[in-house]
Amino acid sequence: ENEKPEAADKTALAAVITTAEGYKAEDYTAESYAALQTAVTAAKAVNAKADATQAEVDAAATALNAAVKALVKAAAPAPTPQPEKKPLAKGKKFTAKGGITYKVTKSAAKNGEVAYVKTTSKAKTITVPKTVKKDGITYKVTSITKNAFKKNSKATKIVVGDNVKTIGASAFEGCTNLNTVNFNAALKTIGNRAFYNCKSLDYAMMGDNVETMGNSVFYNCTSLAAVNLSNKLEVVKNYTFYNCSALKKVVIPDSVTEIGGQAFAECSNLSSVKLSKSVEAM
Repeated sequence: ENEKPEAADKTALAAVITTAEGYKAEDYTAESYAALQTAVTAAKAVNAKADATQAEVDAAATALNAAVKALVKAAAPAPTPQPEKKPLAKGKKFTAKGGITYKVTKSAAKNGEVAYVKTTSKAKTITVPKTVKKDGITYKVTSITKNAFKKNSKATKIVVGDNVKTIGASAFEGCTNLNTVNFNAALKTIGNRAFYNCKSLDYAMMGDNVETMGNSVFYNCTSLAAVNLSNKLEVVKNYTFYNCSALKKVVIPDSVTEIGGQAFAECSNLSSVKLSKSVEAM
């Protein structure tokens, strides 16, 4: 009586079938994936065949492995084009986080600029930020407009952002409880009456790059006891420190060539003013 042939070992074939079925059509070219599916179908047929020989099983496994190796990655889909970000037009105003209103002074998708116009905040400490984002575009905050904080009686401290170059006229006029202003190194211009009647302001260190100060900047700042003038300032204008009755000493930097009328009038406690040799007119 003939012996029954030994059953073929299908372990490796089953394993490669499982692996092959894990590949996804969208990841490969249509041609190479179709060839893989043909090989999978043939391998499954051999795996299901009860009397398959070991040679048939091994050949099916080899063919399926070859089809796996022959898979070709599909090209990555082209990225969906994003709509172009358009900056706001020059002069356009918008309100951002914190109830702050800004005005566009330079319209650009990159390096655009805005001015800080006003805020609805009642906080004691107010920060003028370096930048603000609107509709995905970042703008530098480079100025504070005139009257921006005028008669704000709540604020006691203002932090001026690093990009601010200009403080407008009367920007802080009548901020009677304001005692601290942190200026930045970029600041170049301080407008007329910027701190007029800020009676609680006791110290002003304006940075090293201020070139221009308007008239009456610190007029009636009766608590102002110390001030640091920039080495780039050329003119101390009319009424700049009028009635700064707490001011005791002022050093005029060498850059100053002119001191305006009544710049230090009614400074009743002023005992020392050190003039530079550059002063030509008073």
